[in-house]
Amino acid sequence: MECILTDFVEGLGIRGDLVKVKRSVFHEELYPALLAVYASPENMAEFKEERKAKGIEKLESRLGVFARMAMKELNHLQLEVPMSTDQEWTLDKTHVQVAFRLQGVELDQDCIVLPEEPVTDFGEFTLEVKVD
Repeated sequence: MECILTDFVEGLGIRGDLVKVKRSVFHEELYPALLAVYASPENMAEFKEERKAKGIEKLESRLGVFARMAMKELNHLQLEVPMSTDQEWTLDKTHVQVAFRLQGVELDQDCIVLPEEPVTDFGEFTLEVKVD
């Protein structure tokens, strides 16, 4: 059956998404937990207006559920970047890409944004990963 999510549901979607689920899932899990409502014309109109008011009326203008799940996982990840103690080095995107790969995360170098100041010594730093 089709229903409208009223909140983020991992693996399903975000608030306002129209999703298809088994009737039992809707009646036993989503609806009692106030995570979804029936896809009635009234509810669909209400969520359409809400998305329009927030400026996310077009589906392609907002992140999908998998992008949101990836962001959630990456947001608090403490990544160890293995570097040599014997040689001078400057952190580059390849180092970060390899460190992510060691954690089981595949990403393109275009997604990595390094700190403005070059990292040339051991320590903590923050970097950005673009998710779309």
